[in-house]
Amino acid sequence: MKESKTESKGNGEELKNNSESELVEEAAPLSDEEGSAVAAEDAGESAKKELLYMRAEFDNYRKRMIRDQEQMVRFANEKLIRELLTIVDLFDRALEHAEKVKGEGTPSVKTFVDGIEMTSRELGQLLIRFGVEFVGSIGDRFDPAKHEAISEVLGGEPGKVVAVLNRGCNLNGRLLRPAKVVVSKQNG
Repeated sequence: MKESKTESKGNGEELKNNSESELVEEAAPLSDEEGSAVAAEDAGESAKKELLYMRAEFDNYRKRMIRDQEQMVRFANEKLIRELLTIVDLFDRALEHAEKVKGEGTPSVKTFVDGIEMTSRELGQLLIRFGVEFVGSIGDRFDPAKHEAISEVLGGEPGKVVAVLNRGCNLNGRLLRPAKVVVSKQNG
C-alpha cells in the first residue's frame, strides 16, 4: 500500500493526498489502453531478459570457439611430430652405436659421427621450438602417466628407470608418446 502523503498549506492546514482514490484506481480494472501498455512493458522486460541471455550465450560461444581454435593451432603439428619421433629414435640408436665406433675409427669416421650428432641435436632443438618436450631419463622415478615399462630388472632402488629404450614426448603439455623404459625392482 502507498503511504498517505501530507502537504502543508500556508495557514497550517494539512491536506492528505488522494491516497484513497489511488487505491480505488489500482483496484479498478484497466482500460484497453492501459492493459496494452502493461502488456507491452511485460513484453519489453521479457525481450530484454532474452536479449541478455542471448548475448551471454553468444559470448560463451565466442570464447569456446577461440579456445578451440587455439587448441587446434597448438596441436596442428601433432601428426607430423609423431612421424618425426621415429626419426629421432633412429638417430638415438645410431648415436648409441656410433659411440663404440668413434673411438676406434679413423678421422673420417669421427667426422661422420660428429655430423650425425649435430644433425640429431638440431632436430631435437627444432622439435623443442615447436613445443615438444622429451620425457624419460635414466634415474627418473617410474611414472605410469609418462612411462611405459617394457621390462623389469632386479637390483637397485625399486621403481627407478634404469634404461630408456625410446624417449617419450609431450607436445605443449599433452603426452604424445610415453617413454619405453626398463624399471628396477626389489630382489625377492
